[in-house]
Amino acid sequence: MLPLAEAGNAEAQNIVGSLMMDCRHRFDTIEQWSLAPSLDAQVVQSDRDHAAQLLRAASEQGFGPASFNLASLLVMGHGNGTREERLAEAAGLYAKAYDQGFTAFGWLMSRDGPGQAFLDVMERYGAGSYCPCPWSPPATET
Repeated sequence: MLPLAEAGNAEAQNIVGSLMMDCRHRFDTIEQWSLAPSLDAQVVQSDRDHAAQLLRAASEQGFGPASFNLASLLVMGHGNGTREERLAEAAGLYAKAYDQGFTAFGWLMSRDGPGQAFLDVMERYGAGSYCPCPWSPPATET
């Protein structure tokens, strides 16, 4: 699948990029995915950098699921800029995904501004969840 993704196939870019977001491509079975937190931080960063490149390329080709996944990567804290800048870009990407035909979350991705309603849901989930969610802002970030 990676050769297809690197050759520019948008669907393959989305599949490989979404697997790389969480380092899932490094494990043979679903049961092993829980081992991902034990990976070296540099490995995770490298995987997410590559994931962002693939997802951005697929998004630019008009592939809605890739726009959605790229937005999710930004919400998880990956990318440049402040948290607010990443969230603003993510909201735009959620709306772009909707416009590109990825309507799995319906009105949440288009109402109240571009993608803002879906982003609000994700933020509330992160705030109310018992699990540490990666999109929750670090205490030291301003």
